[in-house]
Amino acid sequence: MKLKFVLLFLILASISALVMACGSATPTPTATPVAVTEALITAKGEIVPENFARLAFNVGGTVAQIPVKEGQEVKKGNTLALLDTTDLQLQVKTAQDALDLAQATLAQVKTPASPEEIAAAQAAYDSAVAGLERAQKPATQEDLAAAQAAVTSAQSAYNSAVTAYNRAKNGPTKEELEILQSQLAKAQAALSVAQAAYDRIGGATNPFSAQTPQALQLQQATQDYQIALANYNKAVNPDATTVAQAQAAVSQAQAGLAQAKASLEKLQDGATPEDIAQAQAQVDSAKAQLDLKKKGARPEDIAVADKRVAQAQTALDQAKAQLAKATLVATMDGTITDIAIREGELAQPGQPIITIADLSNLEIQTTDLDEFGAAKVQLNQPAKIRVNAFTDKTLTGKVSEIADQSVLLASGDVSYPVTILLDSQDPDLRWGMTVKVEFAQ
Repeated sequence: MKLKFVLLFLILASISALVMACGSATPTPTATPVAVTEALITAKGEIVPENFARLAFNVGGTVAQIPVKEGQEVKKGNTLALLDTTDLQLQVKTAQDALDLAQATLAQVKTPASPEEIAAAQAAYDSAVAGLERAQKPATQEDLAAAQAAVTSAQSAYNSAVTAYNRAKNGPTKEELEILQSQLAKAQAALSVAQAAYDRIGGATNPFSAQTPQALQLQQATQDYQIALANYNKAVNPDATTVAQAQAAVSQAQAGLAQAKASLEKLQDGATPEDIAQAQAQVDSAKAQLDLKKKGARPEDIAVADKRVAQAQTALDQAKAQLAKATLVATMDGTITDIAIREGELAQPGQPIITIADLSNLEIQTTDLDEFGAAKVQLNQPAKIRVNAFTDKTLTGKVSEIADQSVLLASGDVSYPVTILLDSQDPDLRWGMTVKVEFAQ
C-alpha cells in the first residue's frame, strides 16, 4: 500500500516537473506599436493684395469729375474724384469776409480817434443833452408855433400828393388838357417854322448846315416838341408805374403828416416819464461814445476784438478743410481696381467709391480655417497653395499672420483668417482667385 502511494507520488511529481519545464520555454507575446498619422490641415482661401484701400469722401455731394479709370496706375496724392464745390466755395468766401471784417474791426479799435471823430461825438452828446433839457422843460410858444407850422406844411404836401395821384389815376381835367394841347400845338408850330428856315439854306444837302443858327434852332424846336408831346401822352395815357409812384408819394406824405401831428401833440401834452428816461439814455450813450473816442479803446475791448479775429480765422480754416475734403486723392501707389460711382451721382460720406491696390505684391488669406486647424498652424509654417483657376499651378509660401479673433461665417461656423506670404509672385494671379491651402506638417 505504501509502495503504491510512493510510486503515485513520484509519477505526479514527474508530470508536474515536465509541465513546468514546458511552460517556461514558451515566449510571452508582445504588443506591436501602431504608427499614428496626424491629419493634414487644409483650408480654402483667396488671393488678395497685401496693400489696398477702399476710398470714400468724408463729405457728401454730387460727383463732378472722375479723372481716372479702372486699371489705371496712380501715384500717392493723385486726384481720383472731385465733388461739386459751389456751396463749399461760398462758405469759404463767407468765412473770409467775416475774417476781413473782424480784422478791420480790431484795427479800428486799436486806432485812436481822429479830431474830427471826437468833434462828431461831442456834437452828438450836445444834441442829446439839448434833447433831454427840452424833454424836462415845458414847450415854449416858439416850439408850439414851429410844430404847428410843420403840421400845416405836411398837410399841404399831403393834399398835393393826393391831387397828383388823382390826376395820374383819372387823367387831367378839362382845363389841364386844354393847356397841354395848347403847349403841344405851340411847340409843333415852332418846329414847323424852324424846319422851313433850315430847308431854305439847303437843309441836309448843305455841307455847312450843321454850323448855322438855323440848324441850332431846329434842334431846340425838335426837343421842345418832343417834351410837349411826352407830357401830353403821359397825362392822357398814364402808365401803371406813374400811378404806383403817385400812390407811394401819397403814403409818404400821409406818414409825414401823422408824424408832424404826433410831435405837436407831444409838445402840447408835455414829455412823459418814459420820454425823459429815453432822452436820458441817449445822453448816457452819447457820453460813453465821447469818452471812448477821447480815451481810446480799453484793453478789454481789444481783447474781445482779438477773440473775434481768432474765431473768424478758425471758421475760415474749417471752411477750407471742408473744401479740401471734396477732393478724393490716392493714399498709396497702386492700380485702380474698382470705381463704384459715376459722374453726376450723389456720394454719401464714408461710402467707398474707389478701390486702389498694389497688385505687384499679392498674398493668400484663408476663408474657412476652423479653430482646430488654427490651433495647429504656426507662424512661418510652410504651405502649399493650389490655384483653382489653373490645373497645373502650385505655389508655396509661409504663414505670416494668424488672426487673434475669429470671424463668423454665413454658415454659422467660426473661422480664423490666416495670411500666407508667397515665396514668389506669379503674373497670372488675380485678386479674388480662390485657392486651396495645405499646411506642411
